[in-house]
Amino acid sequence: MAHSRKRVVINIDEHQHADLVVKLHEDGLKQTKIIRAFLDGYLKDDKLIRTFIEKYKETNKVYSKVKRKKQQKMRDKSEKLEELFNLDNKEIDNIFDIIENAHPELK
Repeated sequence: MAHSRKRVVINIDEHQHADLVVKLHEDGLKQTKIIRAFLDGYLKDDKLIRTFIEKYKETNKVYSKVKRKKQQKMRDKSEKLEELFNLDNKEIDNIFDIIENAHPELK
């Protein structure tokens, strides 16, 4: 089964676009490559991108300080559990698939 693709579009001002074009040229990258790289890292919870996002959220007052701390505690707890059971995302998905198949009423 083929996956459908979605388009993500953002609007930026002319100055930002010019700066982006120059920066991408300096780094030898294309817009799609840098966006896909960031998206991949974000979805995989890359530590460097996570740090960047947390700094952004703090600087731009996204959520309260209390809520951000709660989110961080949950992430830390999740990481500890993954380390404890030594499970990767695919294995976790497989566990959920097994539970779903055994208990279809949970779907």
